[in-house]
Amino acid sequence: MSRLQQALPLAGTGAALGLVFFGMEEVLHLVLGEPHLQALQILQLLPFYVVLPALAGFILGVIGFKGVAGNLWLFAMMATLFLLGPAISTLGLLGAVPALIGPPTLVVATLYVTRNKSDGFRWAVVPAGLVWLLFATVLNVSATPGPFSAKGALVNVGLVVMAAALIASLGKALGDRSPRLGVMAVLLAILVWPVRLIVKSPTSRNLPAAQGAELPAVLVVVVDGLRADQVAFLNGKAESNSPNLDALAKRSFSYTAQAGAPAGLPAMASLLTGLYPSTHKTKPGGKLTADHRSIVEYASDQGYVTGAVISQEAYGPGSGLEQGFGYYEVFTGMGHQPALLATLDLFHIPLLSNRHYAGAERITDRALEFLNSRKGQGWFLMVEYADLLGPSEQSYQADLLLVDGQIERLVTAVPKDTWIFVVGSHGISFGEHLPGQESERELTQGLWQESLAVPLIVYRPRNNQPASVLRTVQTADLVPTLLDLMEADLRIGVDGEELFEIFHRPSTQTEPPAVSELYDGTQKALRSGEWKVLWQQDTASLQLYNLVLDPGEQQDMAAEFPERAAAMAQDLPGVDWPAPPEGWDAPEPEEPEEPEEPEEPEEPKPKKKGRGK
Repeated sequence: MSRLQQALPLAGTGAALGLVFFGMEEVLHLVLGEPHLQALQILQLLPFYVVLPALAGFILGVIGFKGVAGNLWLFAMMATLFLLGPAISTLGLLGAVPALIGPPTLVVATLYVTRNKSDGFRWAVVPAGLVWLLFATVLNVSATPGPFSAKGALVNVGLVVMAAALIASLGKALGDRSPRLGVMAVLLAILVWPVRLIVKSPTSRNLPAAQGAELPAVLVVVVDGLRADQVAFLNGKAESNSPNLDALAKRSFSYTAQAGAPAGLPAMASLLTGLYPSTHKTKPGGKLTADHRSIVEYASDQGYVTGAVISQEAYGPGSGLEQGFGYYEVFTGMGHQPALLATLDLFHIPLLSNRHYAGAERITDRALEFLNSRKGQGWFLMVEYADLLGPSEQSYQADLLLVDGQIERLVTAVPKDTWIFVVGSHGISFGEHLPGQESERELTQGLWQESLAVPLIVYRPRNNQPASVLRTVQTADLVPTLLDLMEADLRIGVDGEELFEIFHRPSTQTEPPAVSELYDGTQKALRSGEWKVLWQQDTASLQLYNLVLDPGEQQDMAAEFPERAAAMAQDLPGVDWPAPPEGWDAPEPEEPEEPEEPEEPEEPKPKKKGRGK
């Protein structure tokens, strides 16, 4: 038999195994209650799940693998991707290589150990191994909050070792009858996919019954990456890709607010708890603990029916953001992240778009389903959009126009007496301070205004006096504002302040500080009025910026105004900085002089025509 001839059966086995694993993965996610992949997504993915392992089998056959050895390597490769795909995608190349090579290596060792086992024993291992693969994957998917949590790491290490042993036993059981593995794979492929079609995906949840009709309805719209300088009602530009937000702002209170963190879960945790990141200590990929109550829990205590429609898997169950919600649905772009895609992410191979979050239209449709089920008042709904990804300003503006239209659908659907809050959870970078950085790498870019300054709109249906508020506010101020709205007789320790109280504060009174932090406490920023101070742990230094004269934060003025920087640093949480001398009086920076325009030369006066003598 030529190498080409022996390569074809291995290619067929690889294709069948890919189909089996994809089918098992889909069934698993459906059993766990996750939304299924759409038909178009399945058609887009199947070629990769079938063609890639088929190509791997063909290459193995061409280079000399055959029989048990070739089947073993194929099975080990697919099992590794299936079980460890999400973990591998976070390891980087240096970690991925041993993770992919390790199981086949262990297979060879285990094959040697089990070489003397009887045929009966080895064939008994075959169905046991397949059942275990499905069970182990359940454990892996259930390992929260992530693959490198204590539980997740333990499960994944166990999976590698046990998969190697079982795969080796499977190969040994087949002996020189290796075609049986291919036949078994085909039969499993035939059996798995009908099961996938039988198990129904949850397309809707039972919504809780309405109650508390005397309570005002509340809609909170959170937009990830919504920059203050990109909406017309704050940047003053005539040309706008946010016409509906601009119109809402004209009949509302509008603010430029500081996000609690530059990205992700820490920013959302600050928004929902009213606490600084150093207080709630929520990390990216971690969990908001039950020790810190969110505004939703207080709303539930007041009798609200609470619901949330979330577009990002990072904010799904296990993140802690779901606490207090009676209805909490996460709709990612694909329902879930298939294992093969998670692995290929490592190599920056984009197979499908919008995989990690659901598009704005889908999120709005789901939110309207919730609203249509409500009769009267007494509901609290949070809707989260994640469409503003950049990385360029041009693509960002196109996405903004899309989200703006979907927000208008929500605003027009709610009753007229609904309180409406629209806020950015955090901003996003176009590479202003780190040229060439991808926009999603938020944690590497520091506490610059492009990642912190976000719009905040508050529509008050009664006694509304629209105003653009110039006072310093922060996203943490949302919680005490909502507590006041709900007339909750609660006194909770939050870091934010009530927004309307800030609005009515006399102009002579000191501006309240707005604090932003990296989750690990290595950087902290504080804004008050036009000034912003930035503290960095690694350099033990302060930076000072005037955001009116220098909105791009290019000129550090700490050396020019050290007393002002030191005075502002006193309000940074957890920073022990020497206070400035008493009675210091820092001069205000002078506005840069406008260059004088050159005077135009006077036109010569025409000579008067007169009579000569």
